Amino acid sequence: MHRLAGFGGHPFMLFFFFVVVATAALFLILMVSRRGMMMRHSGHPPATSAGSTSSEPLRLLDERFARGAVDVEDYKARREFLSNRS
Repeated sequence: MHRLAGFGGHPFMLFFFFVVVATAALFLILMVSRRGMMMRHSGHPPATSAGSTSSEPLRLLDERFARGAVDVEDYKARREFLSNRS
């Protein structure tokens, strides 16, 4: 039997093996990551429960109030209007 048989005897082959495995792993990671990005940016809103569509304007109003974009009087008036609308 030849003393250089197997990966232990050929450092270049061992290096090449690790390069191929690393490339395959990187490819899989990129494909999974890209698939996730495509799902997030597909233009479809995330799945929500049936009752949440009517509360969406209220949630947005609450966020605006929390940021300080709406004062207290305006917030109360808009919240009452949105609550009575549905």
